[in-house]
Amino acid sequence: ASRSRNSNGESSTTPLASGRVDFRPRVSFVNGRATARVTFATPGSQSLTLRGGASGDVVATATTRVVAMPVAVAFTVALPKAAAVGVPVNVTIVAVAAQGRTAPGFSGTATLSSSDTAAKLPSSVKFASGRAVVRVTFGTLGGQTLTAFRVWSGPDGSISGTAKTQVGEVVTQRIRTLPVARP
Repeated sequence: ASRSRNSNGESSTTPLASGRVDFRPRVSFVNGRATARVTFATPGSQSLTLRGGASGDVVATATTRVVAMPVAVAFTVALPKAAAVGVPVNVTIVAVAAQGRTAPGFSGTATLSSSDTAAKLPSSVKFASGRAVVRVTFGTLGGQTLTAFRVWSGPDGSISGTAKTQVGEVVTQRIRTLPVARP
């Protein structure tokens, strides 16, 4: 077991072998109700027991099922179907779990690469709650790809995602108005 003190100097004991946490914060009741925030670290069935009074009698027990935070297994990269050379576009990158949903716990960084060697890319992409938005400027005409990737040590050491866009020229037209002849 490990013993520590919270920010109020109150003692808490954590038996490491069982995964049980015995935390004794001060709880204030208002009109017979109290609210406390608890974060469970272990997935599965978990229970919370409230003890009160001088004898420490059980006042209430609640049980919940804790679901593990989805782990990112890929990136989805969203960029416009068409882009103009030299004109910045917004790119949205989402870290997704195996079920295809956003992995909100992903808050790391990723690197971008492109088939367009003249593209202007940020040096890195920072995620917040599994999402990132960056600006990219393509510099070469034609079909181009943009890939977001992250590599780390371990058995599943990388995730990535790629999107395609068609890069075209910027077309400007000058319209000249002619005076209208009046009879």
